[in-house]
Amino acid sequence: MKQLFSILFIISLVLQSEAQLNNDSEPSRFGLIMGGGVLSTNLYNPTFYYYLCFEGCQADEQDPITRPTFNAGVTYRVNSRNQFALKTGYSEYGFHENGTSWPGHTYKVDRIWKFWGLEAEHIWTFASAGPVDLFIGNGLRLETPLNGRNEWEERVIKAFGTSYSGRLGTEILLGPKLSLVANGIFKTSVFKYNKIDPVFDNNDYRPYGYGVEAGLKVKI
Repeated sequence: MKQLFSILFIISLVLQSEAQLNNDSEPSRFGLIMGGGVLSTNLYNPTFYYYLCFEGCQADEQDPITRPTFNAGVTYRVNSRNQFALKTGYSEYGFHENGTSWPGHTYKVDRIWKFWGLEAEHIWTFASAGPVDLFIGNGLRLETPLNGRNEWEERVIKAFGTSYSGRLGTEILLGPKLSLVANGIFKTSVFKYNKIDPVFDNNDYRPYGYGVEAGLKVKI
């Protein structure tokens, strides 16, 4: 991720130099955005069994776990208050599980699912002060798992899931074409991520998470 930020800084320096030479009167409506963050992820209504287990794997607790997220995409500014973003990227859901393997023996394990997604977001700037904008973002994301599709996952996890992301943050202008973007995020599944029948008729898998994101935006 550090290398990606370095690339963006180099691109921004080139674009700022070009802007000083061209002195364009009309601001660009398009931009490139790239950033990452961390989410504390969990699930609604635990306990969820992600694979068929007939003995020796009784889950007693499923607790939050911190996982990474990364997005890159393009933005289009409609006016001073509204813009749209189309982003693709990587994210993870998961939880920490404590359980009983058999009477008198316990286990601890992290259950993690990796996803690749495509997100469409509307961004509303509700306040501005000099180089600083405050915004609210609302996005819908289509996600597909990247984990190996073994026989257990084929029975449990859907090939596609849908999530909503709500963001509250700030965009700080650093130069003619470069901005720093930072925000809090709440991300939640819209529908269940498991297939029609939960394992052993237990609860559905509906993940969610909250955390922070930071990145760079370059006008093009």
